[in-house]
Amino acid sequence: MPELPEVEAFRQYFNIHALNKAITSVNIVEEKILKGSSAEKLLQFCQQAKFIQTSRRGKFMFAKLSSEGGLLFHFGMTGDFRYSNSNEKLHKHDRLVFNFKNGYYLAYISQRKFGRVEYIANIDEYIKSQRFGPDALSITPSELQIQLQGRNRKIKSALLDQKIIAGVGNLYADEALFQARIRPDRLTKELSADELIRLAKKIKKIMIHAVQQGNEYGEPFSSDYFISFRKKDGCCPICNTLLSRLPIAQRTTYFCEKCQK
Repeated sequence: MPELPEVEAFRQYFNIHALNKAITSVNIVEEKILKGSSAEKLLQFCQQAKFIQTSRRGKFMFAKLSSEGGLLFHFGMTGDFRYSNSNEKLHKHDRLVFNFKNGYYLAYISQRKFGRVEYIANIDEYIKSQRFGPDALSITPSELQIQLQGRNRKIKSALLDQKIIAGVGNLYADEALFQARIRPDRLTKELSADELIRLAKKIKKIMIHAVQQGNEYGEPFSSDYFISFRKKDGCCPICNTLLSRLPIAQRTTYFCEKCQK
């Protein structure tokens, strides 16, 4: 499933290929991926308009339209974009196609149809209504402390809650907790201010690194990253102890009994 770094890469790709290009028509190949808005409304606001700005909150991408409002893109399990010359035939998993005046098109891909595209009348108001937490790519220690204040749950579960921090998925939660030397089953109320400061800095550092390196979900990181060892029979990259596993928030969690306290 695309996580924050992948969605940020999609946003940057979109900016390069789709911003400020006149949309002549929209081809809705699979209406199932339209959620919360009708095909008629999407066509009404997209055709003869331009995408003029993008933003992202966690794993959600937003593209503002020159006409009114904008589009929400969620990439589900297998989402992506593809920019091609109009002479090239559509691919099997292209679900929504924006045709541009310059003779090219941008296809929204969703192989398993778990992604979604939705017309949003006001992007800022929508983000507020969803109560997303601070974005993991820019979160500060003070923001993390505020978000966890008064909560009493396992820290790994809290990190996966998009209303606490937007954009942290299973792999990156394990990585951040390992780098911060915090057990994933520690309760949030037990964590010290120093531990929360350390954790917030690690979350931000990991996300920035993943975006800069262009790591895609499931691809190997450099050998100094926990993700590279996060597997059955994997060993801690620091002490070489066999990694422990346990389920937290219905997700498989890996950690080191010796290095994480």
